[in-house]
Amino acid sequence: MTGQRLLDIQDGHNFRDLGGYETKDGRHVKWHRLIRSGSLAHLNEHDLSTLAAIPVTIDIDLRAPEEVKQAPDKLPRLLAIIIYRYLNLMKLMPLTVMKRS
Repeated sequence: MTGQRLLDIQDGHNFRDLGGYETKDGRHVKWHRLIRSGSLAHLNEHDLSTLAAIPVTIDIDLRAPEEVKQAPDKLPRLLAIIIYRYLNLMKLMPLTVMKRS
């Protein structure tokens, strides 16, 4: 199955289906399995319906805590179950300081 890379999202930024990309072992990511985007905070009803139709069932939020607090993600209400995960990358990844020579 082929798909469309850019999703029909009106009030969100940079919504892309990552389906079709080849993996390291030569297989391909399935369409409508992995979607990346900018903020989900300002999605309208059309956008939420589009995501529910895929359906998006897991939301992994990689923003800073302040960003999450200021603009929480809007998620489709049409789904019976949706999993929201917030991952603070600053706590997961050690800070590396490099000196200039």
